[in-house]
Amino acid sequence: MHVLHKSGVRPALSSPSAGKRGVLCASRPVRGARSALRVQAVAAPERMAARPAGGAGGAVESDIRAKLKSKDPKFVYYLSAEFLQGRSLLNAVLNLGLKGEYADGLRALGTTLEEAVEQEHNAALGNGGLGRLAACFLDSIATLDLPGWGYGIRYKYGMFKQLIQNGYQAEVPDIWLTNGNPWEIKRGDIRFPIGFGGKVDVGKDGAATWTPGEQVMAVAFDNPIPGWRTPTVTNLRLWDAEPLTEFDLTAFNEGEYEAATSDAEKAGAISAVLYPNDSTPEGKELRLKQQYFFVSASLQDVMARFKARHGTKFSLLPEKAAFQLNDTHPTIAVAELMRLLVDVEGLDWEEAWSITTKCVNYTNHTVMPEALEKWPVKVLAKMLPRHMAIIEIINEGWVTFLADKFSGLKAAERESLIERMSIIQENPWVKDEMQVNMAYLACVSSSAVNGVAAIHSEIVKQDIFNDFYKLFPEKFQNKTNGVTPRRWLAFCNPALAALITKKLGSDEWIKNTYELKGLRAFADDKELHKAAATWTRVEVLQHCREACGGMGFLSSNRIGNMLNDTNVDVTFEGDNTVLMQSVARSLLEDTAAVRAAAAAAAAPKRFDLAASGGAPASDPATLLALLRAREERLIAGAAAAAAGAAGGKKEAALDDQQDRIVELGWAYTERMCLQNMLAEAARASAADEATGRALRTLAALYGASRAERAAAPLLASGAICGAGAEALRGAVNAACRALGGGGARAPALVLCEAFGIPDHLLRAPIAFNWRDIGRE
Repeated sequence: MHVLHKSGVRPALSSPSAGKRGVLCASRPVRGARSALRVQAVAAPERMAARPAGGAGGAVESDIRAKLKSKDPKFVYYLSAEFLQGRSLLNAVLNLGLKGEYADGLRALGTTLEEAVEQEHNAALGNGGLGRLAACFLDSIATLDLPGWGYGIRYKYGMFKQLIQNGYQAEVPDIWLTNGNPWEIKRGDIRFPIGFGGKVDVGKDGAATWTPGEQVMAVAFDNPIPGWRTPTVTNLRLWDAEPLTEFDLTAFNEGEYEAATSDAEKAGAISAVLYPNDSTPEGKELRLKQQYFFVSASLQDVMARFKARHGTKFSLLPEKAAFQLNDTHPTIAVAELMRLLVDVEGLDWEEAWSITTKCVNYTNHTVMPEALEKWPVKVLAKMLPRHMAIIEIINEGWVTFLADKFSGLKAAERESLIERMSIIQENPWVKDEMQVNMAYLACVSSSAVNGVAAIHSEIVKQDIFNDFYKLFPEKFQNKTNGVTPRRWLAFCNPALAALITKKLGSDEWIKNTYELKGLRAFADDKELHKAAATWTRVEVLQHCREACGGMGFLSSNRIGNMLNDTNVDVTFEGDNTVLMQSVARSLLEDTAAVRAAAAAAAAPKRFDLAASGGAPASDPATLLALLRAREERLIAGAAAAAAGAAGGKKEAALDDQQDRIVELGWAYTERMCLQNMLAEAARASAADEATGRALRTLAALYGASRAERAAAPLLASGAICGAGAEALRGAVNAACRALGGGGARAPALVLCEAFGIPDHLLRAPIAFNWRDIGRE
């Protein structure tokens, strides 16, 4: 509440007499959008604690808590080095159903919701698909009222922030916590000691005692994640590293100023940066510290809650907890859980191993064997001596199992297989260095292993973990990597979301994506093709920015600003993927279309785009025929795969080729877009020849660029040859030149005039003489 008092603002929940207003009220005006952001960030969590659901308010939340307590369900604990949460304000307000109320309240305070949203810094907790997947899982867990938490690190500086200086990329710290994070709640009473280094003593009874040489405290920071249209709020618990002794006054008074704060600096480094550079020995040690730090704190936290409810009945742990390892970074959890069960709780090895292998599951994200995380034995033994000893015991048991399992093989073949599958292996690039393959440790100790796409999961089974798959085929699964339809579609692309809701008659699809099957009835609806237009806009702006070099990144040239605006509506990772799946499945249900496609695919047409006398690659009609041939080939291939599966396995057959299904959806959409563009160009020509000619050139550019992007499958099918692919690239360049040529009557300017684009949007310096600007 101190934030509110400093801002001069008093939050108030809506009352029946207040109608839609009164979410925020002020004793005096808020000083700017930044203050308003902090006000909202405090007010929103209050609403999370007593939010309405069907008019029941906090009673519903209390009921859910009571049910969770009485049922004592199994929780999933998602252990991830990354959580790409993005901004929390708008997501929380929209999930709470309070956008209108908050917008009204902010206007009363002299600012707007949009201005407040822009003041929020992206949480620097993740970087890519791995972190985005983790964030989406938490949103879905809350929305579906599932029992689950996320665990990670409260990075102070993130990975890095990209700047463009003198036309070159520069990396600087992403300092996002300078003004604090109003969305987090520090749990100062929830802290656990985390040790590193030291020594291991083994008693006469064989019991091991680890005495760490260095210790820090892991302190919990909770970040509430509200679900959509539900009172359920899940939790992302992040750990911050604090020293046992923050300041050594004695050392300071003796003039040892660096020593006085060295513990604080060492602890701070652990939670400072996401993925520190591990090309140096110090970097390797710090990254291992990070991984063990958050894993140990998370497991200690879960064990503490388990013991508070179930005491020492650890045989129940697999029924109450599942630890999902998001890639190999948290794999040290296997050794840590064994240490806690054996060394701390006193279980015998076999019982502890049985519990561990039932609790742990592993998600693989990489298909490159050289990218699978491997730790030098020397580094592990130095930083985590007890854990290295535990891994060696696990590997000894595993090697013994393999030797017995494959006792029927010839000795040389058996030894080769065991060497390939051993968790501890020799580094092929560094002589006499042994490594721990963390992915192999995860495979051996997990009850389930999954990839994140159908094709990826097949590579996991048939390539990188093939030996393990042959041994334990039941372990390996596919969990297609997706995005939450709320943040990545309903919220970021409201126009498309409104269109889908209008077509389906309700917005239930936002929670239940199976409802999107209803879009199959609208596969020919032109409105749905706006999705392709949005993605094309992103692609065009990205190409423009890159083609202009450093000049493309200057704010005065506006390309970056336009791209940022576009990214509000669409993400690079596929907010329209489910829509494309629905379109494709609708096509596959059209029996006549499938038969026609099969006939066309059986006698494929070859397009001689580069041959003299052949169809030119810049001819829109030829490009339309080429895109149609691509679509027919995809329909025929997908239909044949489904037809080859018996009965209820047809859906599974389609699920196994999701990449082809999505490609088919886009092939149909892009062909329809080009077809409609040509129809519009013909109509425009009747009224104004210059506009019609400009639209036809634009259609040629669109068609050639789509065909060029699909060149690989077109080459594979024989539709075009290598020279034809080069001709498509030439056609794209020629169309770009044609659009920009012609002086005052250049087709690009004709199109700007035809679409009514105002002059002030055309005044970027780069639009005139970019060479002179670049020299300046």
